[in-house]
Amino acid sequence: LGIPPSEVIDDTAFLRRVTLDIGGRMPTLKETEAFLADENPKKREVLIDALLQSPDYADYFANKWTSLLKNRRDSTADITANFAFFSWVRDGLLANKAYDQMVRELLAATGTILGNPPVAWYKRVKDPKTQIEDVAQLFLGVRMQCAQCHHHPFERWSQDDYYSLTAFFSQIGRKPTGIQGEDMIYH
Repeated sequence: LGIPPSEVIDDTAFLRRVTLDIGGRMPTLKETEAFLADENPKKREVLIDALLQSPDYADYFANKWTSLLKNRRDSTADITANFAFFSWVRDGLLANKAYDQMVRELLAATGTILGNPPVAWYKRVKDPKTQIEDVAQLFLGVRMQCAQCHHHPFERWSQDDYYSLTAFFSQIGRKPTGIQGEDMIYH
């Protein structure tokens, strides 16, 4: 693209930026002193690996992913589902579960929320059109909303694609459980 690369930043700025980007927080004084005193030429790589294995990373990115997946804490009726879903995402990140595996578990989720927390997404996002639009944007990196009404000549996704994916998600079934705290089974 002809864009010149940025200058390499000093260790202080790097530590601050990477800790904010990965851990969602500022580095502590102790972490700063240890990092600046470290003579290891690969200390930046070591720091990145340590941050990616930390609970800070799991908490920060679980908040990001659960927000994108519409896991809002705006309803006290869904508090158990919200926390179960957040914990599932956080635990997956802590265990270094691959993103594609987490997406498969989310989209193929069946059962009750307490038995299988990814089901909480289906409880929150019930409309098949909203489901495919969210999945397309979050996991395929494309916006399919326009394909609902027309096939744009410069877009790859057609109305047939849109309604085929909608038909897939319309097969998600819901039935009452009769269990207190678990209102539906998703299959």
